[in-house]
Amino acid sequence: MAEEPIDAQTVFSDLLVLLVTLFFVVTAVAAAGMAIGWGVGWGLGWTIQWRRERKKHDAAHPTSFRALGPVSVSHGL
Repeated sequence: MAEEPIDAQTVFSDLLVLLVTLFFVVTAVAAAGMAIGWGVGWGLGWTIQWRRERKKHDAAHPTSFRALGPVSVSHGL
């Protein structure tokens, strides 16, 4: 069997499909990375803010349970 010659249209079509596929793959990976980065950044910011608010609360209410520190409970057994 003789091989069919490859024409320019077939090469162009294959390259176009490859480029479009690569574009979507790169876009999807970038979007996933941005979403993960945003989520981690938001979570860290929320945690830092929560800790600051908790410190303010403990300073304003020194008799709160958390401000007492570790508490050991003896049941007398």
